[in-house]
Amino acid sequence: RPDPELAAEAAARLSLAGRRARHRLDAVAARSFFQRAVALGDGHDVHIVVDLARALETPLEGASLLDEAADRAESEGDRPGAALARAVAAYCRMWTVKNSGQEQERLALEALPLLEAAGDHLGLAEVWNNLAQGVYNSRCQYAQIEYASEQARQHAMLAGQQPRGSMMSVALMWGPRPAAEALQIFEASVETEPHLGQRLDRAIFLAMGDRIEEARALAQAAEHQLREFGG
Repeated sequence: RPDPELAAEAAARLSLAGRRARHRLDAVAARSFFQRAVALGDGHDVHIVVDLARALETPLEGASLLDEAADRAESEGDRPGAALARAVAAYCRMWTVKNSGQEQERLALEALPLLEAAGDHLGLAEVWNNLAQGVYNSRCQYAQIEYASEQARQHAMLAGQQPRGSMMSVALMWGPRPAAEALQIFEASVETEPHLGQRLDRAIFLAMGDRIEEARALAQAAEHQLREFGG
């Protein structure tokens, strides 16, 4: 029997499971959870659609999905949700459409104040992550990547989600900070139990600081586990 409340609760739980799978770099499981969550929720929760779009193998497929979500949110009077969907769609298109970096930045910066006013920390974390991974990354603006990554981390924690740390690592590895300082900042930004990607990143920082044997042992253990997930 149709039960909208039960379906919404199930979609939320599936989405949470998908985010946990994504956090441990199990992309196949994450995509499956998000697909089931969207199917149950009829696509009305923009955040779940965003999760699915980011998990799809083809970015343009994700962008089309988000275009539909933006139109639906707009028709329902959900301006922050529509702005979030359009900003993430622009990110998905950024690497395949010429001169789309400016469009991604414009839509992201337009979405931020709307999401702030709505208190949407999950959406804010996504948009800041997209700025770090997208336009700032394409321009090699490492100070901006570091700032956007920190904003994303703070909003993810306020939303009760695990932060994504990959772009913070990129900023610290390739930016102007000395290796010892970069390692210190990196270790302060990760959780008590770092995921596989963070363990591999730590190995790189250790190697940059000439702690080669520690780095090799950590990297080999993380690589072995990552291969079990098909990484």
